[in-house]
Amino acid sequence: MSPKKFEAFSRALLNQMGVEFTEKGVQISNDGGIDGYGYHIDSNDFRTKRVVIQCKRYNAAPVSEPEINQFLGAMNKYQADYGVFITNGRFTNAARVAAREGSPITLIDGNELVRLVIRYELYITPVKTYVLDEFYSLDE
Repeated sequence: MSPKKFEAFSRALLNQMGVEFTEKGVQISNDGGIDGYGYHIDSNDFRTKRVVIQCKRYNAAPVSEPEINQFLGAMNKYQADYGVFITNGRFTNAARVAAREGSPITLIDGNELVRLVIRYELYITPVKTYVLDEFYSLDE
């Protein structure tokens, strides 16, 4: 999918997870380092948190530490309580370490993305399959 569609897909997934997005930060380029800005309301403690997301759809290269650091700067600019960085690929170890420093960043790589799509049934239709037992074999 195109980068624009991947961003829309990522916002749709997080929307299913409880984030309500505004129109801020959804331009294709010059987005200030974010691809979505919204609010997450925690129903357990009635707290609203500012959330920003960054999406990177790559063919081969992993997301590296400088991209996480740039995202941290964007999070500070938008005064986000936390950020979510989503990629269809993977994160380097240095990127994972950088995400644990400073403001909290949740990292979602390609494998986690698949698990979340299945869990929230985002743009998929579950199919039930039956497998015949040995009873139905041709042997008598």
